[in-house]
Amino acid sequence: MFGWIKEKTKYAKVAAVWADVTGINPGDNGQISVYASRILQQSGMSPEDAWLSALVNWTYNMPDMQSREMLAGGLLKFLADGRQHSLFSDDARNSALMLAREITDKY
Repeated sequence: MFGWIKEKTKYAKVAAVWADVTGINPGDNGQISVYASRILQQSGMSPEDAWLSALVNWTYNMPDMQSREMLAGGLLKFLADGRQHSLFSDDARNSALMLAREITDKY
């Protein structure tokens, strides 16, 4: 029970930083946290890395190209902001950055 609350609290913290930095609502209706929970159960990732991976997956699979580019631009802005730096592993951050750059063609 407490593990679930702790996990959701970490997701909320990361999502709050995302919202503060980007001002973007990913339009997921909570699906990022649900998918992050599945990732967390299947891997040894931290809750924060799982949330970032879920956001990256949401962005990559966004069918509307304009929304995909907006989310990818948000990822670039989010990953450049110092407030998120201690939240994620270098591997998760670098993977997210690579995908965001690929979508936006900003290398």
